[in-house]
Amino acid sequence: MAEQRKSGWIGALVIALLVVALAWVVFGWLHSVRDARQRRSATLTVVAEKALAQSDFEGAARLALAAMKGHNLPLKGSTPAGQR
Repeated sequence: MAEQRKSGWIGALVIALLVVALAWVVFGWLHSVRDARQRRSATLTVVAEKALAQSDFEGAARLALAAMKGHNLPLKGSTPAGQR
């Protein structure tokens, strides 16, 4: 009887550790996705500024819009103004 309880606790502990490990992996993945989006946005912003400096207004506008794409996604932590 005591060994059954002990094996039950060990099983519960293993499951809890697996849940924590999975949460840690998901958190790390979400963090890396956020960082990649920030780097992409920063790069596109620099390219848009260069296009603007060369008087390529249409290209600068397209690049600026591309740099802003995704900033209203829930992953970024913001809510579009119309959905508040």
